[in-house]
Amino acid sequence: DVFETALPPRPVGVGDAPVDPQALAEWTAKYDRHNKVACLLLGSMTPRLFQQFKHKTPLEMYNELYQMYGKPLCVEL
Repeated sequence: DVFETALPPRPVGVGDAPVDPQALAEWTAKYDRHNKVACLLLGSMTPRLFQQFKHKTPLEMYNELYQMYGKPLCVEL
């Protein structure tokens, strides 16, 4: 799902209501997956590519690399 959808915004409480713990836990799990994939991708890049992609999401990295090189990444998680 990391290469299919962008990370949604972090859930926030409405007014004085606290953040729903279940929603926050689900978001945290998604964030952790996105972060792991981003670290793996960045760790395998040349310094030039690293500088170009260090502030991108995994989905943005995938799409830009696909446009640059024209073939899908071979990533198995």
